[in-house]
Amino acid sequence: AFVIVAGNGQSVSTTQRAPVAPVVQVTDGNFGVAGITVTFTVTGGDGTVTPSTGVTDADGRASTVWRMGPDAGANAITAAATGLPAVTLGATAVPLVISAFTAVDGDNAVAFVNNFADRLPRVEVRDQLNAPVEGATVTFAVQGGGGSVPFSSVATDLDGRATPGAWRFGAAGPQSLGASVAGGAPVTFSGNATTAPPGAYNIDLRFLTPLPTADPETPSATTQRA
Repeated sequence: AFVIVAGNGQSVSTTQRAPVAPVVQVTDGNFGVAGITVTFTVTGGDGTVTPSTGVTDADGRASTVWRMGPDAGANAITAAATGLPAVTLGATAVPLVISAFTAVDGDNAVAFVNNFADRLPRVEVRDQLNAPVEGATVTFAVQGGGGSVPFSSVATDLDGRATPGAWRFGAAGPQSLGASVAGGAPVTFSGNATTAPPGAYNIDLRFLTPLPTADPETPSATTQRA
């Protein structure tokens, strides 16, 4: 037998991955059959599947990642295995609407002047189905304090999250960093930069090879502290 286990009948935002991966199973009537090649083919909606072929595992199951097409409406994929009737999974693609844009981490950060914030700013984008939105462009911009970020434009990952890579503070005092995405309300991160007190840093000089000495039998110092 060749049956659908999961992933049929979902509603998914356009261009996004189905939150429940399509899973099919090959059985001998009682138990799963391993080692069977399954081919997944898009048959409706102009979406994609990755990978397009898979081999059943010890439970006789195979799966793929199914991404909806760019237009709202019916989407479908067909799974086929040699000698078995093919099965078709359907999904409904709905227009992508960003419903939530939130800060996950990095607010109220602290650091010394011209140093990196103690926590990395991170935002999350979700759609109207409360699923993470992959590939949304998030713009980061320093709004106060004179600091900087390595990346000002970042695409959200598989979990709908994005980070500017780091946040280096500027002059002493309040710091602020803004994040924005089309369709969502802007998010602001705050921080505070303080001047490093005397003795805040220890500098170690470490030499990779021994220093030359007058007496080759006398070991040289390998570490100096400033």
